[in-house]
Amino acid sequence: MPEQPPRVELGNIMESDKRTEKQRAWEQKLKELDHITDGLGEDIDKQIKEVVGALNVNGFNTYQSCEGHAEKGRGAPWVWIEAPDEPEGKYIGEKEAFQKIADRYGISYEDAKEGKNEAAWIEVNDIRLQNGETPEFVAWREENARLKKTVEGFLEDFYKNRSTNEAIRIVAEDVGGVGAFRVHNGGEDFARIDEFAEEQKAGFDERLLKYRQEMEAFGKFLKERFLTGNKADE
Repeated sequence: MPEQPPRVELGNIMESDKRTEKQRAWEQKLKELDHITDGLGEDIDKQIKEVVGALNVNGFNTYQSCEGHAEKGRGAPWVWIEAPDEPEGKYIGEKEAFQKIADRYGISYEDAKEGKNEAAWIEVNDIRLQNGETPEFVAWREENARLKKTVEGFLEDFYKNRSTNEAIRIVAEDVGGVGAFRVHNGGEDFARIDEFAEEQKAGFDERLLKYRQEMEAFGKFLKERFLTGNKADE
């Protein structure tokens, strides 16, 4: 009797193909990150790159990031997340209001917008608050809130069976007052290095290593979610 070929489940083949495809997408994302800069025109730090990539492939737009430093910047790793395509104006009739007030005060549009004339700035601000936000900006801010809620859900899953002290634990924190947020850890060390008290500097190198290791673990967690099919926008 001839031997029967081994039975292979079609579903298993499809899952394997899907994971292979996503693995290629992941590798391509890391290559892309080697050639792009953040919102400040800086190259992405090596020890935060995979976290940025993992957030990107899970549907999050990242604006800035840092691996945390002992010499400059902040003392713990972080990634700034915000929805793409921020509307140019926040308030209805904002451009017209700035131009009208600038003409009245005999100053340039740029000076009015930058608040270089306090009286003009107060008048414009009153008009903006009276007019309210544009529908486009409201939608953008609401999308930021949705993204933050999703990240918070991911962090909750990440910490279900993981015990860490409060300073090492990663959080999502609002920045800018428009719904954008930063994912970071570090506790009191999430401050500018030049603002550290002398006693805070003691043992900082060891603490920074732990902060980076925790962020790296979260990046691996996000990567695995992507590879197994649980994307943020699904």
